[in-house]
Amino acid sequence: QSLARVRLRHYYGDRLMQPNFWSKLLRGQTNLAASVAELARNWRLARAARAAKLGADEAQSFRHLMAAAFRAFDGEMLLILSGCDATAQEFLDCASSDPQWTGLLQRPRLTRVDLPDADHTFSQPAARIAVEEATRAWVGRLAAPADGA
Repeated sequence: QSLARVRLRHYYGDRLMQPNFWSKLLRGQTNLAASVAELARNWRLARAARAAKLGADEAQSFRHLMAAAFRAFDGEMLLILSGCDATAQEFLDCASSDPQWTGLLQRPRLTRVDLPDADHTFSQPAARIAVEEATRAWVGRLAAPADGA
């Protein structure tokens, strides 16, 4: 249900703004009936989740356990988020709205790297290179002597 909510909030609006979508639609390369049916299904799921809180206890317990682990770990952390990724959007929505997550993404020992054009698997070469470079730089800072010597 939360994925359906994220798709409604982030995917569909972005998709309508893409020239590629309209080009495919006008050339008949998009199954409009299936797309509308998927939109309706996601809308129903998101609405049902909000109204009935279906699965909320399980989702909240996982999210709260994850927040507790974030809070308990006092080491350095690297968080890489892809912008074209419903899972990353779902995580950010949770982290910004759930009181258990308050302040956790602003911790001084957390390095956050946002890659707005990357997908969930960093499948494009530029995204893979960006992940490698960010990780290499982060590990390099960890390996550097604390006194700068």
